Amino acid sequence: MPNTYRKVPADPEENGHIQAMMGLLRSGLLKRFESSCYAFRKTINKMIVQQKQFLKGIDNHILTTAFLNDISGDDKSLFDELLKEDPSLFEHGGTVAATQTGEEYRHTLRKALSEYPNQFTSLPWKIGSGMIKGKQRGIFFCAVVGDNSDFERTYLRFVNASPEWEPHSDPQKIIDEIGTCLRLIECDEETPTSCPNKVHENVYDFWEIAQEHILEDWTKQTDPASFQPKLDRINREVAEFIRSHTPGNISSANCKKALDIVETPWPRREQIDLRKIFKSKEDISRPVKLQELSSKLVNYILETGLEAIEPPDPLPPIETGDIKLLCWMAIDCEDTPHSIAHLQQENHT
Repeated sequence: MPNTYRKVPADPEENGHIQAMMGLLRSGLLKRFESSCYAFRKTINKMIVQQKQFLKGIDNHILTTAFLNDISGDDKSLFDELLKEDPSLFEHGGTVAATQTGEEYRHTLRKALSEYPNQFTSLPWKIGSGMIKGKQRGIFFCAVVGDNSDFERTYLRFVNASPEWEPHSDPQKIIDEIGTCLRLIECDEETPTSCPNKVHENVYDFWEIAQEHILEDWTKQTDPASFQPKLDRINREVAEFIRSHTPGNISSANCKKALDIVETPWPRREQIDLRKIFKSKEDISRPVKLQELSSKLVNYILETGLEAIEPPDPLPPIETGDIKLLCWMAIDCEDTPHSIAHLQQENHT
């Protein structure tokens, strides 16, 4: 923790804020790792570059709000809240989905497995139940594709329901974010169970919608083009220039490495410096030899410390039947007449 290195101890409130910030960063990294190793590596590389830029900003005395925004990540609204020291960020963990981190959920599962091993390991696939919780009605699904294969994936989906327990087929009503799905089904031993008859009648209508949504997500990952990074124009122009004017004083291995790096998305500040070097060829007052410029570009690219990102292998095509239902859980709102009557009956007994 940063305050460990301070000569003067920080007050408890400041330590609490720093610990909350560390938890927020840890939660974000765990989510990226749960998404894929590719996403995790990309985020770590980006954080390394931003840290270097941050230190550079301190050295050059340009640590302004504009500078921080310039090197910030994609979630600008969250970063703006940090800049404004919004206390709700520390109270709620940054986002709705961040109630717990992935590691905390795994800890809960490990504890349950140690206490009730037989109940868990003997559960049949496609099993389901229901409970009364919160204000969002729908059915949660846990599905598996490629069971016991090299490309096995687990998918979570929450399909919202109408008061009559009819499914919303609108893709916008389907929740697929892991943290949000897990938050929706958080419960304990005291959570009341309930599964209306309508749920049993319609659950497979919900499941078909979840299956189609998962199939669409999987199919996108079967196309190699979907993993190709989107390059800015300056990166494409520099790569083409280096290929057309290969520097003779740099090894082919380093040239290839520089091309691999430049043909991946770059942070904005490095792009600005890259553009300045590349555009120097247009300065007629200071003419440069094209191969010398190419050599300068390669050296700069290698000196940035950026790394090429290897895209993951595409997934094999599947059909709807390859998406297997592991379990489901119906969630009924606490304020519905059925739920209120059910809770009153439980309290009475």
